[in-house]
Amino acid sequence: GAWTTEDLRMQQDILEFCTFLLSRLQPRFLSCRWCTRFQYVTGVSHPWLESEKGTQHAPILLRFIDHQAPACTLMDLISHWHDNSGLCRASDQEHSCLVLMFDRHIDSLNQKCVQKVAIGADFVYFPCFFTAEGDIHMRRYDIAAITFHLGNSPNSGHHRTALRYHGFWLVYDDNRIPDKQTTLTDEILCNLTMIWLIHGHDRASRTMHEHPEHHRGLRSTMPLISASNVGNLNQAAIY
Repeated sequence: GAWTTEDLRMQQDILEFCTFLLSRLQPRFLSCRWCTRFQYVTGVSHPWLESEKGTQHAPILLRFIDHQAPACTLMDLISHWHDNSGLCRASDQEHSCLVLMFDRHIDSLNQKCVQKVAIGADFVYFPCFFTAEGDIHMRRYDIAAITFHLGNSPNSGHHRTALRYHGFWLVYDDNRIPDKQTTLTDEILCNLTMIWLIHGHDRASRTMHEHPEHHRGLRSTMPLISASNVGNLNQAAIY
């Protein structure tokens, strides 16, 4: 694409580099494809509608509702993107993994948004098309990893990654053993830039969860949630 050899020799923003890396490696387990319900059902193509569509290896971009608010929940941002009473954006759920990206640039002020994104649990529900008629359900995904940015400016700073492992978070940095944490700190939640999601299965449970048998039992009995009930999930995420 537009990347040159000189670009690869320079330090890049993790969001730019991840998009570049995924587009080159094209992992088969990942699908970030999405579109509006109208497109999904009718298959109609139009220049305006094409901007409301995502490709397989481009992370799904979630925008903050109000940059001035001190905090929000992850489900708030997902619900805002989904737009249940309007466009009804949703994933095609073709593969087991997807990536969410957060835009922390305040373009009009050239500042960084440091709004806290409360996750509330180690899993999240994301809207996915369930039938050819465009029915949407909230599919459960486990949070496998997140990246976060440290720095006052959106154009400079340092990126770190937290990986879910045996019920803990392993927070990685350059040239050091990762820090082991039971929860994600406010510093991380106020600066997170990407979330890597995986639809739970036995192999993931063996490494991500402290008690794989327990999590498998929960997952096998947990039903899909209708998109109309997403408001209840917002309230639950706060607690």
